[in-house]
Amino acid sequence: MGFLEIKKLSFSYKENGKEKTILHNFNLEIPQNKISLLYGQSGLGKTTLLNLIGGLLKAQEGEIIFQDKNVCNFTNKELEEYRANYIGYIFQMFYLIPQLTCVDNVIIGMKRLKASYEIKKKRALEILKSLGIEECGGAYPEYLSGGQQQRVAIARAVANESELILADEPTGNLDETSAMEVFRILEDLRLKGKTIVIVSHDEKAKHISENTIDFNKLILGE
Repeated sequence: MGFLEIKKLSFSYKENGKEKTILHNFNLEIPQNKISLLYGQSGLGKTTLLNLIGGLLKAQEGEIIFQDKNVCNFTNKELEEYRANYIGYIFQMFYLIPQLTCVDNVIIGMKRLKASYEIKKKRALEILKSLGIEECGGAYPEYLSGGQQQRVAIARAVANESELILADEPTGNLDETSAMEVFRILEDLRLKGKTIVIVSHDEKAKHISENTIDFNKLILGE
């Protein structure tokens, strides 16, 4: 049994009054403590699958089994707890809150930590230091480079000690040097025991992936 099992998963939505199917009877296993890469052309449903795993979308049919529980059957409250306790999400667009300093953006990710602001701030600075950007803690996102912003987003994703890290095109808006650094950070997180699922068009992501899933073959049968 995989760390995460997806069984006969189906997801569709209505567009201009017509039903549009993204995934149909989809099956997949994600191994624990490894980096899995969902790789393939745009429009195949990779990001949709990531959002289903992360509880941001709900499938019409099928199962997403995590720790012997079917995420597809969770209530809204259970989904909120699942995202808060087990999921760290890294987005392509960073989605940092511009009105907050980088430290406070990281603190937002500490949903499970019952502690004072000062303790959370200390932990946030430690995480930023581990990612090489401690000096950015007091800065606002707009004053950071794309690579620095993505590191802050990664810090936020791991601040809760989440077991599963979902990364949606984490290098899509970065130059090559920053992209390679992000991949190095993700590999370090895997070495620390995290399970990571990456959606990416970047060929270089294959160098750190231990489980590359070719969506072209899986969905289109190529």
